[in-house]
Amino acid sequence: MKVKLPYALNNNQLVHIDDIKGSGIQEDCFCPSCGAVLIARKGTKKVHHFAHYKTMECEHALESALHLAAKEILSKEKKFRIPAYAKEINEEDVFNEDVEVFIDLPSSLTLIKEETFVVDDVILEKRTDNIIPDIVLEIKGQKVIVEIAVTHFIDEVKLEKIKQLGISTIEIDLSKSDRTINNEILKEEIIIGTENKKWIYNRAAERRYNAERTKFISDNRYEAIHEERKREELLSKNTKEIRVKEEKVYKRIKGRGLIGVTQKTEYVSPCPIKRKEYKGEYIAEVKMHCIACLHFNGFFNARKSICCLGEYHINKQSSQT
Repeated sequence: MKVKLPYALNNNQLVHIDDIKGSGIQEDCFCPSCGAVLIARKGTKKVHHFAHYKTMECEHALESALHLAAKEILSKEKKFRIPAYAKEINEEDVFNEDVEVFIDLPSSLTLIKEETFVVDDVILEKRTDNIIPDIVLEIKGQKVIVEIAVTHFIDEVKLEKIKQLGISTIEIDLSKSDRTINNEILKEEIIIGTENKKWIYNRAAERRYNAERTKFISDNRYEAIHEERKREELLSKNTKEIRVKEEKVYKRIKGRGLIGVTQKTEYVSPCPIKRKEYKGEYIAEVKMHCIACLHFNGFFNARKSICCLGEYHINKQSSQT
């Protein structure tokens, strides 16, 4: 549901639609943006709101009204709760593609926690270099830009300008509101709540993230590479041991004169160690796989079958673990 205009200017003071008695033309109520005379619409079916009289609805009326209301609330309350700020950590930032990850990575680094600060000053829509922020707060000697978003959000162009200025910025999203906005709702959204607030840019957090990321990468890249090298050394050692054993078995079988009977037994199925997949089955070619396999224990049945101890060895190993 689209948020209707809840505020008007009356004698340069912001008034809410609930403060107006009755409906109709309000000759002393004006649009906060274009200055046009407003109508108070207080029926029984729609939410109460102001509308422009004899003119098109002003594009910036709602944002301008909310900026004024937010300034009044912030000036009165003198406090502001900031949202938490976290940044994701990508594995690509820590490990290159040649190194397997052997450690658990946190999904993100929390750089700022939720906290309520005292506001020293509130500045409304005052040009700062090449941008006009909605609101600028001064907190502990630092400036924080607060953008109130209903239909217009910070785009890439404005974001780049904010980064160039180096001013931390929070955006408050009021676009999802499905009810009449009043001072109590605004107070909840602007002063107390953080659900619809998000950091667009935070200079201090960016510096901290870069420092934390550098340390994290330095600490964990060494651990990952060390683990990778240990794995490679172990794999190389195991591979050599297997090859030596297979060579011994091959020589033993060859010496017994069993190497030339593969014409009678070309392949076996199923193969317990899944040497090769063929038409949905795991098979082993006798000449290529079985003869040099550690589980091969000779032929029987007039050399038409082989004695394979693969399943026995696998079951035995499983029972020992």
